[in-house]
Amino acid sequence: MTPAPLVATTYLLATETVTDLDDFAAHHEKYLVDIAVEPARAVDIWRERQRRGQVPSDGFVSLRYHGVELFGPRLWDETLGIWWSLVDLCDAFRAHGRASTLFPDQPLELTLRVTRGSTLFGVAGTLHRVESGEFVPGLLRAARDYFAWVHEVVGDDQSDALRRIDALLTRGEPAGA
Repeated sequence: MTPAPLVATTYLLATETVTDLDDFAAHHEKYLVDIAVEPARAVDIWRERQRRGQVPSDGFVSLRYHGVELFGPRLWDETLGIWWSLVDLCDAFRAHGRASTLFPDQPLELTLRVTRGSTLFGVAGTLHRVESGEFVPGLLRAARDYFAWVHEVVGDDQSDALRRIDALLTRGEPAGA
């Protein structure tokens, strides 16, 4: 079986905070739980953080495209915000053929644009060539999986996100992509 071109993994922070970003980046498994691998533990973490008045979705999203890491643990943030930013990016790209947005709570720009027939996904100025016909739908499907998990497993209403993503998945590619 051929591996998926885009692999997205969402992790929730399982500790109170991170004080050593280098250790976090090198050994993120000590600090995080993968929502797909340990969904029950992830729900417990989410609900406990909510109970304490903390951001329940602190963590990071790992994106790998054909084995290349596009972003990972150094871009730790609020995963709901990360996924919303990625959905916004895909929406604007589908509408205009180019898009940019800021990573939540950080001054890092995410971009998606067509340049000379190639689609480029940018993270904080680092550009990665992607195939928009597989990358954008793959990103939207991964976002849908995340929001469905929050909606169905955690029990937080994400119906607006799910409707928006479903609409985007039915929209065609922008001109020039």
